[in-house]
Amino acid sequence: MKILKPNNIKIEQLPSNTNYVTPKEAVMKLVKVSTEHVQHVKSELDENLLESTFHPFVHAVHTAYSSHLPLIITPDIIWYLISSAVSVHINKNSEKLRSKFVDHEGKKKIKIRRDDFVLNSPTNPWNEVIDDFSTKIGELTKNDVADTLVASFTTTTKCSRVVSQIVLMDAMQKYFEYQFLTMCGIPEIRIQGDKNDWENLRAKTLKIIDLIPEFKQWYNNGLELILSNFISIFSNKVDNDFWNHIYKISGGSGGPFITGWINALFPYLNNENPNPYVWNKSWKDDDGCFSGLTTSSFEYHMNQVPFVWNYLNSEIEMLFIGGLIGVVHHKDQALQASFGYAVTEDKIKAGKQFGH
Repeated sequence: MKILKPNNIKIEQLPSNTNYVTPKEAVMKLVKVSTEHVQHVKSELDENLLESTFHPFVHAVHTAYSSHLPLIITPDIIWYLISSAVSVHINKNSEKLRSKFVDHEGKKKIKIRRDDFVLNSPTNPWNEVIDDFSTKIGELTKNDVADTLVASFTTTTKCSRVVSQIVLMDAMQKYFEYQFLTMCGIPEIRIQGDKNDWENLRAKTLKIIDLIPEFKQWYNNGLELILSNFISIFSNKVDNDFWNHIYKISGGSGGPFITGWINALFPYLNNENPNPYVWNKSWKDDDGCFSGLTTSSFEYHMNQVPFVWNYLNSEIEMLFIGGLIGVVHHKDQALQASFGYAVTEDKIKAGKQFGH
């Protein structure tokens, strides 16, 4: 750091009644947006600010000059002024300059997806999203424009770097359309057991298919792919596209339709109806965003086995009942369908297993 003293003026102080604002208040006033619409504010310095009604750098120089206060200037500040001017000029002359920066015509869409973001959450890492957009711009532009515009000085902070990446996005916005997606999804799938377990499961399945040839179609239309993916992960061969499609083939949010490969695990649905996504087609056959099974297609009855208990010369009609009985919510937030069984008198009036 160099300290310059261009004159002999004594350092003064701002009046004690000077008004300050928080970083969030400063942003709201500068861009004229109300607080309920502000998703995230990050300030380089964790301090309150003088309220700026005009450009903050001019404000800093003006106040330092008129109030006899020291002024701090960083390379990042001056580079921001230069790069912002460049951004304005590119946007005003985008077609004239197009060949300098990109090879495509029109706007190319850049999509960034983060399913861990929650609307209005203060912990959303927006800096990572901006960094991802900046990286993609770097891959799709020429003449090192991304590396040139993004700040890279010894004084560059995480915050000033993100700001420079926003300037880059601003400068390139006539050439790109930016889209950020947050969809429903499963952040982590934990596969228990070992490779031998899953190979044993596939062997058992194939043995059953040898006894019931009709199930060969079920196996070929989806079950083979599912079991193969369970096995391959133990050889560190993970098909993320497959695992992202467990529930929805398109990975989209909302809507009642279940279109993922979970469908292929249910050859029969309510009332013994054949599942069309097993017998008539593959689960991969996407019939559009308004088609597919819904949760009501998966009405559930536990497996029930009637038996007679000869108890002290009396016959009591009984049931062994078993199956998945609910979903455990573990302390680390993981969910797991859980087994259970029961022995009851055969007094059930409805809901017996298919075919009983």
